[in-house]
Amino acid sequence: MWGKLGCVSSLNQVASESVHGGNLAAQQRVMTSGCDVCVEENKVCKGEHSLDHQEPAQANSSFAHAVINMIGMLIGLGQLSTPYALANGGWASAFLLIGLGIICAYSAHILGKCLEKNPKSRSYIDIGQHAFGAKGRILAATFIYMEIFMALVSYTISLHDNLFTVFSGTRLNLSWASNLSTSQMLTVVAVLAALPSLWLRNLSSISFLSFGGIFMSLVIFISVACTAVFGGVKANHKIPVLQIHNIPAISGLYIFSYAGHIVFPNLYKAMKDPSKFTQVSIVSFASVMALYTSLAFMGAKLFGPGVNSQITLSMPKHLFVTKIALWATVLTPMTKYALEFAPFAIQLEQHLPAKMSSRNKLIIRAAVGSFLLLIILTLALSVPYFEYVLSLTGSLVTAAGSNIVAIILLQELPHLSHLGVRARQEKVVFVTCEDNDKVKDLEMFTGKYVRLEASSTGVNINLSSPDSNGYLVLKNLSGTESTTVEAPEAQATSSSAFRAPLLSQDVSAGGVVLLADADTLTSGAKAAACGRLASLAAVSDKVYSDRGVPASFRTPAGAVIPFGSMELALEQSKSMETFTSLIEQIETARVEGGELDKLCCQLQEMVSALQPPKDIIDSIRRTFPSNARLIVRSSANVEDLAGMSAAGLYESIPNVCPSNPTVFANAIARVWASLYTRRAVLSRRAAGVLQKEATMAVLVQEMLSPDISFVLHTLSPTDRDHNSVEAEIAPGLGETLASGTRGTPWRLSSGKFDGIVRTQAFANFSEEMLVSSAGPADGEVIRLTVDYSKKPLTIDPIFRQQLGQRLCAVGFFLERKFGSPQDVEGCLVVIPTCRKSYEEGEEEEGEEEEEEEEEEEEKRIPMGTMLKPYLKGKRKRTMFQLQYIWRRLRGGDNEFSAKVDGDTEIVHAEVRDTSVSDVLSKDPKLKNILHEDEIKEIINSACLASKMLSNDVEKVDP
Repeated sequence: MWGKLGCVSSLNQVASESVHGGNLAAQQRVMTSGCDVCVEENKVCKGEHSLDHQEPAQANSSFAHAVINMIGMLIGLGQLSTPYALANGGWASAFLLIGLGIICAYSAHILGKCLEKNPKSRSYIDIGQHAFGAKGRILAATFIYMEIFMALVSYTISLHDNLFTVFSGTRLNLSWASNLSTSQMLTVVAVLAALPSLWLRNLSSISFLSFGGIFMSLVIFISVACTAVFGGVKANHKIPVLQIHNIPAISGLYIFSYAGHIVFPNLYKAMKDPSKFTQVSIVSFASVMALYTSLAFMGAKLFGPGVNSQITLSMPKHLFVTKIALWATVLTPMTKYALEFAPFAIQLEQHLPAKMSSRNKLIIRAAVGSFLLLIILTLALSVPYFEYVLSLTGSLVTAAGSNIVAIILLQELPHLSHLGVRARQEKVVFVTCEDNDKVKDLEMFTGKYVRLEASSTGVNINLSSPDSNGYLVLKNLSGTESTTVEAPEAQATSSSAFRAPLLSQDVSAGGVVLLADADTLTSGAKAAACGRLASLAAVSDKVYSDRGVPASFRTPAGAVIPFGSMELALEQSKSMETFTSLIEQIETARVEGGELDKLCCQLQEMVSALQPPKDIIDSIRRTFPSNARLIVRSSANVEDLAGMSAAGLYESIPNVCPSNPTVFANAIARVWASLYTRRAVLSRRAAGVLQKEATMAVLVQEMLSPDISFVLHTLSPTDRDHNSVEAEIAPGLGETLASGTRGTPWRLSSGKFDGIVRTQAFANFSEEMLVSSAGPADGEVIRLTVDYSKKPLTIDPIFRQQLGQRLCAVGFFLERKFGSPQDVEGCLVVIPTCRKSYEEGEEEEGEEEEEEEEEEEEKRIPMGTMLKPYLKGKRKRTMFQLQYIWRRLRGGDNEFSAKVDGDTEIVHAEVRDTSVSDVLSKDPKLKNILHEDEIKEIINSACLASKMLSNDVEKVDP
């Protein structure tokens, strides 16, 4: 008995079913979509209709090839952002990442079932036509081709950005590409190298490229893991459980991580055995989810909330594994072109004449693909499809000119952040608000004129309208003046840069300017101000407030690489002519179309590749100790001026060392190059300053490792009270305050004449930035989670009182010397030794008695050592320090179980025989700080404690 004959297509591919029910489809299946599945007994379908939908190639992709292609399509640049998403969404958001992966895997399974039920469907375009007719096909095709186009553009821009990072500071001089920057030239070369991959016709061959992409992703993962183990970065950051308000934003990042469905129909059709497509989906998505989740947790734990949106940019730049990871991010996009282009190429071949030879189809496919990719390359390099996200810190205020008259920020931040400084300087209304109900009330005024009245007592906002003169008059409720926000055409600027002199003969010979000798003409306003502070610090030891509080302070050692040094380096590198040409072009370059961005990029690459003269590096090395940690700061002739602070526009590079001349020279060049960032150029343009007039000196100072940093306002920015100063204080380095980090600093207000200190706010920053003395001097800082239970500003009111009074004395002294209210940046470097020993004692409470006794002998400062400097008058003590001595003396039994200087009786005799008059004779200034009864109380406490050590009396709590 003859069996049923299957459909015979023009490709002579046969599938048959025996009369006994044996399924032979597993061996060979019908691949023509033009045939319906059903055939009748003893009848043959000739398959003429299959000519309209011929397969361009046979199904030759194995299970392994399909898995590699699917993983290669899913994995890639999306993994770089998962640590950032997890750190901002909380560890519970990992369930969202996993859940989205499961949903995408299930959708791939459904897709396979759809293609199995309707073999005529080969892509989403066919599915759209089957579901909604011709309109559905057009709509699906529009989205599919747009996704392909956007994906290819994204890969090209990512390639360019990563090449810019890898080759930062390198410049190529090619006559045929003089208008292209180094990164642009390398991007062109990389894209041309990737062009042949578009000629691959079957997915089995493309799978080798996909494997390369998978390998690069594994390299990135291993690099991050090596950073965690060997990179010196402690993975001690706490990941919050859930930050629900960030979920909408990070959802897009998680969804992007699973992008790639566009190729799935082609993967299905290319499989030898499509029935295993669901298994391919499960294996692929499970592998990708495991990699994404583990990398997300590792990166978030390693770098905490400060992790960059691209994790490779958070890795320490000096590590070799970081360079490997950056190269992996460069090569990853090059492995994506062929697979991303495949759906378009297959559709293209299907619409070519059926009688056209396979060779001609390949030529047309390659030509169209190459032409498309070259268009994308041109677009990606000339039009910034992905604008760099400008920092909110001051980048929009001046650069936007009169287009912005108010900023309402939905977060709290320090008053003297760069954004706050520039907003006030430009007379831009600046409001911060974290109250969601208030925000909803403000939304009602969208698109309307409003009148905002703000003072220290409250904020009122009401509907208003512009007056007949075209400007709004805003009364300054907290002061005696009024502020006028003029209409755009009425505004004018008075800011101007002073013309820097040519490089002196001394400097050209390799000299640098010592900080004490710095002046505005040679070193810039910032360096000159630091130089004057250094001279004032020398005389501050003799200054006291009316209440006897010292106004003494110190300044770090410093030197200045003066104006003209950058120009000298340009002359030595024979780049001055090109530099001058670019400067002339940016004067009139348009923002639209990316012209200005392109020129700024070329200028920055050129300047950052400069090498400062060797004599200058040698002079800096002689000025500072060889192992000194330094910070390299900008001191331009267009910053720190009246009406043009340029706060936050120019670079400061911390934690470098002259013993590493390469890193140190690169830091100097980066500061020079920051003169030509997009927002710096726009800021000067808005201020009416010619670009050719801007020049940069470099201030090099000793790098401090402060416990706290502060910004001191000698005129309160909140209530404009001339009789008090206000300090904003943050843990660690001061960049937390300047950069506008989300959060609230400690805020202290201190009266200039009554000495009353008021605590206005407690800090809640989640991290502090520090410089590790044991780490490399690589221009980077570390971030640690703040433990406020150990911060004296939080737990000790006496410390707040003393610090507030001291800052007030210093601020008032500087205000009088400079002749006007000042905003002063500073830090507290050393916490007193006696307080440190007290904290060590507190940490040991709760341990077993034997361990405490052993540690006391090793760690504790002997009581005689603590008391003698004070009692013998060898150094002054503030009330804060004396209070901690007292608390130290009245600790538990174990606190004083160790012997003191080997002879407790001598200590007791010294304490007992000391009178108030003895103390004051040694240090008369204590009379202005402490009352006589306070001094008596401390002496009596010391006496009682010393008696306890010698077992003369029972322990008494004084």
